[in-house]
Amino acid sequence: MNKNLVLTSVCLLAATSFAFAQSNTTVNMDSGSFTLMNQSNTALTAGAVGDGNGAVLQLGYYTGATSAGNNFLGTWVPLTGAGSLNTDLVPLSTETYNQTSIGDRNIDTGNTAGTFSLQLLFGTDAGSSHNLPTAGTILSIRFYNGTTLGGSTFYNTVSDNLWVWQTPAAPPANPVISMSLDNQGLLWEGGINSAFHTTLPFAAVPEPSTYASALLGLGGLGLAMLRRRFRK
Repeated sequence: MNKNLVLTSVCLLAATSFAFAQSNTTVNMDSGSFTLMNQSNTALTAGAVGDGNGAVLQLGYYTGATSAGNNFLGTWVPLTGAGSLNTDLVPLSTETYNQTSIGDRNIDTGNTAGTFSLQLLFGTDAGSSHNLPTAGTILSIRFYNGTTLGGSTFYNTVSDNLWVWQTPAAPPANPVISMSLDNQGLLWEGGINSAFHTTLPFAAVPEPSTYASALLGLGGLGLAMLRRRFRK
């Protein structure tokens, strides 16, 4: 047998074995039989045909959501969608993790407004391992009424006490977390009357330059006040 062919076969086998041996946590999330609405009871846009261009959809968690009943406690950290640091391609999609939106994945939802269906693998490499929560943290899904954070005015967040993060593990024990809006026991940040609607006012996060200007302004104001008090 050709030596080069043998070497190539060995390399392919090693690469395949490595891929299957990678640690990961699978998250399946979908809108089930429901349609997500904006504050005017209009289905959230799926954007043009194609993934990643509908209303912003984020998988994430609150830093204090480590026990049932505190699902929305702490700081919001997105694992996918606008603002996420994860940049891998979503399996069976043309979008990246930081582009997840309403209307995804076309093969399942047909780019239908107010719907989504995604499978995400976390921990496989650097592009899917940023800001992963500690084991036991309760996950949530957040959606906005705009296709960008800057263009959104309302959002809402839905969670379930059973949507609990599990640390990535090697096969065959890779954990799978199933998150569907058909699940029983959903909890809404805006309250039960806000189910499937964006209800919480949202202000776009300022750009870093804006933050810097604000901090400099506050610093200058503080120095001026100190000088005034010193002169008195």
